[in-house]
Amino acid sequence: AIAGAPSWLQYAGGSPTPEERRAMLPVSGMHLIQNSTNTDFRFFHGTRDPGPMRPAFVRELEATMTGLGLTPHVQWFDFGHDLLYLVHRHGRAYEGWAGVVRNRHPRDVRVVTGDYRANRQHWVTVERIDDFPRLANVHAVADDGSITVQTEQALEVSLDLRDAPIGSGDALRVTVDGTEVYQGPRAPLGHVLHVARAGGVASGAWRTGFLPAPSGFEKRPGLSGPLTDPYRDGMIHVYGTRDPAALEGLRAAAQRGARGWPVWLWNHQQRVVADSEVTPAMMRRSHLVLYGTPGANSVLEQIADDLPVRVTTDAVEVGGRAFRGAGVGTRFVHPNPLAPNRYVVVQAAPTLQGVSGGHNLPDFLPDWVVYDGRTSRSRQRLISGRNGQVAMGFFDATWRVPTQVTAEAGPADTLERLAVLGGDEGSVLFAQAGAESERAAPRSARRMVASLSGTHAASEDLERAREEQRRVLGAPRGFVVPRIVLQQEPAPQLPPAEAPPVPSAPTAFAADASDPAGRIARQIAQRVPTFLNFRGIIPGGEWRVDPRAVWQVRGESDCRAALREAGVTATAEPPMATPVPSPVHVSGPIGGVVFRMMRGRATPFVVSCELARRLPTLARVLRQHGIRGVNVLSAYRTTPAQSFHGLGLGLDLFSFETDDGSTLRVDRDFEETPAQRTCDALDASAPSSQRLLRVACDLAATWEFSSVLTPNYNDGHRNHFHIDVRPDDPRVFIR
Repeated sequence: AIAGAPSWLQYAGGSPTPEERRAMLPVSGMHLIQNSTNTDFRFFHGTRDPGPMRPAFVRELEATMTGLGLTPHVQWFDFGHDLLYLVHRHGRAYEGWAGVVRNRHPRDVRVVTGDYRANRQHWVTVERIDDFPRLANVHAVADDGSITVQTEQALEVSLDLRDAPIGSGDALRVTVDGTEVYQGPRAPLGHVLHVARAGGVASGAWRTGFLPAPSGFEKRPGLSGPLTDPYRDGMIHVYGTRDPAALEGLRAAAQRGARGWPVWLWNHQQRVVADSEVTPAMMRRSHLVLYGTPGANSVLEQIADDLPVRVTTDAVEVGGRAFRGAGVGTRFVHPNPLAPNRYVVVQAAPTLQGVSGGHNLPDFLPDWVVYDGRTSRSRQRLISGRNGQVAMGFFDATWRVPTQVTAEAGPADTLERLAVLGGDEGSVLFAQAGAESERAAPRSARRMVASLSGTHAASEDLERAREEQRRVLGAPRGFVVPRIVLQQEPAPQLPPAEAPPVPSAPTAFAADASDPAGRIARQIAQRVPTFLNFRGIIPGGEWRVDPRAVWQVRGESDCRAALREAGVTATAEPPMATPVPSPVHVSGPIGGVVFRMMRGRATPFVVSCELARRLPTLARVLRQHGIRGVNVLSAYRTTPAQSFHGLGLGLDLFSFETDDGSTLRVDRDFEETPAQRTCDALDASAPSSQRLLRVACDLAATWEFSSVLTPNYNDGHRNHFHIDVRPDDPRVFIR
């Protein structure tokens, strides 16, 4: 690799959405670098490369490889970007490389993939991925007479026994994730052994064989999405002719699309035909790109009932939500119901303006996107950037819109999804929560809607918060910050508190820039000011300001030494997908308190070292109130983007186990006080509610937590306490 950017995330910069991140990771070398095992992988870069292929990006690649136990072979030149002649030396470089020989039968094989077109390394193939295109990781080791496999996010794996170095004996033992799936003679297995877990990653046991055949569409190799996947094959662009008034506009849209796809390919013209000219042979041979307004494209009308996105005369409907507005439209990919081994890509809208707007989408897209006249006003090259999008997402394994969280929520994983939707920084799209179980106290359904369409009137406080975000971002006054509309029951009866001034950006850091935690600290200092100050617009919040609350991210070794001194049992984690300073996996009791993730072993208790160092303080407060166990709803997670969970600095606490054997559940036992500030509230009627209230307020009084959020905060926090820690910030907030 010569003068490249190891990751599209580095190259794109900005703040990609979680969906854009998921689309970029499967094609970003940094995150697939374990695939270079058994490969003589070399990288050449210039120390004076002016960017956007920055030398710092390659330094990060070197650190990532070293952390994974790989040896980076990077050769640096005191030069700029154009290294072609310096590397090749007029062909002489090939003489030195001629002796490199591939090991055709490696014992140790690793596969990391979120792309079915790149799912094999040597004798290991990832056949199915859970929650595609999330990255799956498979590590297989062959010994004489045995194969041991460890997996993450994989549902089906195949092993080519012809290339695996398992010796010449007649017997074979195969173990997957600790489960013995086969032991016996090799002959009945044939050349390729398939193993699968039919029940899914959460509960399915591995066995030999294949996943069961689906009754309808499924994501599979060659038919998996996302929107860019059809670009690899032939496409025919089809315009609708059934509406004479729209015919010329749709033809123009198809002709433009035929010249502009696939990305990064110039002087390429794909075929354009009318809907009346499409034949079954065309559909068997090529993917179709369908352009239409309601009723205008006969091919689209023929398959509309089998598609998960619908366009009406005034809206785009996805998963029970209707999106309206000037220039609203959609682009999405789906298997062609008339030719199930090929795709259709639909670019449709209520109006011709909306159809045309689909040409101004960026390169990295999930399965479906809804845009409008504002977001498609101009084209961003890689990600949406400041344009944003109205909505976007991935379809599930059966090509349907993932199920929404509803009032019937109950299992722990659904509760965690509710917390994610609720968000900590106002990034909710929709969440509705009712009684989470039969034991929960009855309560009316509540909701909190954050409208991203900009069509609702904002309050004076919300507009002030939006203006502050414009200022921090350095955006022009005309830049649209998403408006947020709160509908909450019981209705808040207090105004927002006067928020203290936002602290200025730090000019010095506790950790050197060469330290991994120091690099992350500087990233956090740049990222946090872009977060909407949602705490500043919540009714009834209480602010406290004191220099004692200020702390800074320590160097990696310093923080981990502090953990050991505090008696916190934790192991180092590899770098996270988001900037987390010194991530650690916490295990074992702390100060007499046991912390358990609600989803068990499927979700490890991972936080930043700095938050882990504050767990003894949390445990001390809990022990003062007779609590010996905590069920953690959420620790580190990557969504929502504006959340301290994504920095490893946030924690959601669902329930507490007491010394007397009872359980305190926040959703059931905390009594909300919309007319009173949280820690000034009168004693609740129930002792359990009084106990939870004292826990929350005592945590704020330690000055070691920047936010303590209870169900008083908003509907997204009806079922948990959220705490977080924020570097270089003297403010403590409780609601």
